[in-house]
Amino acid sequence: MHVVLAYRVGLLLLTATIAACNSGDSNRVGEQRPLATVGPTPRPGYEYGGDFYTPPSTASAPVAVNDDFSDTPNPIQAPPPITLSGTGQSASTKFELSTGLVQYKTTCRAEGTCSIWVLSAASGERIELIANDFSPLVASTIRGHESGAYLLDVDTDGAWEVVIEQPRDRAGPSVPLRFEDTDQRSKGPFELPGGLVTFKINCVGTEGTCSVWLYDASGDRVELLANDLAPHSATKPTGVTPGIYWLDIDADGKWTIDVTDG
Repeated sequence: MHVVLAYRVGLLLLTATIAACNSGDSNRVGEQRPLATVGPTPRPGYEYGGDFYTPPSTASAPVAVNDDFSDTPNPIQAPPPITLSGTGQSASTKFELSTGLVQYKTTCRAEGTCSIWVLSAASGERIELIANDFSPLVASTIRGHESGAYLLDVDTDGAWEVVIEQPRDRAGPSVPLRFEDTDQRSKGPFELPGGLVTFKINCVGTEGTCSVWLYDASGDRVELLANDLAPHSATKPTGVTPGIYWLDIDADGKWTIDVTDG
C-alpha cells in the first residue's frame, strides 16, 4: 500500500516538473537555436582554411609595362668599365664583352712604341689593332665586337693602362657640331637627323695619316669619311638614317671636324 502511494506521488512530481519546463519555453516553440561553433571564429574578411587563417586574395591586376624606349635618353644600362694595366710587353687578363660598340682608352707612359692588339680568348686570333704609335701615348678608339671573351696583347716599354667602356647611349647633341682634338681619338655620341649630312674634315698635321670613320650606335662602320696623308682637308657628304653615331679619328697632330645638316 505504501509502495503504491509513493509511486503515485513521484509520478505527480515528475508531471509537474515537465509542465513547468514546457510553460517556460512556450514562447520558443519552433525557434532554431544556433549551433555551437567548434574551433576559432573566422575574422571578418577572412576565410577559415583548416588550421590557418587564410586572407582573401589581395593580388593586384597586372601592371602594363611600357617597352617602348623611344622617349628615354639612355634606356639600356651600359656594362661597367673594365680597367686593365701592366708593365712592358705583356698579355692582359681575359675580359668579357657584349655585342655592340666598345671604346678603348689607352695610356702608354714610357718612351718608345705602344702597340696593342685585341685577341680572341678562345682562338687567339687577332681581332683589332687599337693602338700603334710612339709613346708616351694617350688615345681612344672605338670598335664593334661580338659578345665573347677577349684579352689584350701589349707591346710597349713601361707602364700601360687600357680602360674599356661599352657605351649604350640613345641621345646626344645634334647638328651643327664641331669636334677638335689631336691624334687618335673617338668622339660621340651625337645625333644625326637622317638624310644628307656633310662632314668638313681638316687635319693640320705635317706628317702621318688622316683617317676618319663614322660608326653607328651598334658599333657598325657606316662610312669612311677620310683616308689620306696629312695635311689633309676634305668635304664629305653622305646619307644616313636618323640615329646615334660616333667618329673614330686616327691622325697625327691637330684636327677639326664640322658636321652640318644637308
